[in-house]
Amino acid sequence: MNWYVRQRRAWIEEMLFIFGFVNRRHVMGKFGCSAQTASKDLTEVSKKNRAWVAYDPRVKAYINTGFPPRLMSTADAGDDDSSAGNASDA
Repeated sequence: MNWYVRQRRAWIEEMLFIFGFVNRRHVMGKFGCSAQTASKDLTEVSKKNRAWVAYDPRVKAYINTGFPPRLMSTADAGDDDSSAGNASDA
């Protein structure tokens, strides 16, 4: 997978996380790619992230059905809790 593909797919995941949905026109507008390229990227992101991405035919968009696991695991790393614990102990 080349750099351009990675950038498009990372952007798709980011839009799903931030806005909760993304469609083919969004990808085409952002990157100036063809409809086929945008569709392929959306399909691949959906396949890779079945736990939190689904296609909704009513709105013709991919939607976020829950938080992405890797972002949740980052939030649960405990960095904030450990520093808060140290601050209250002092």
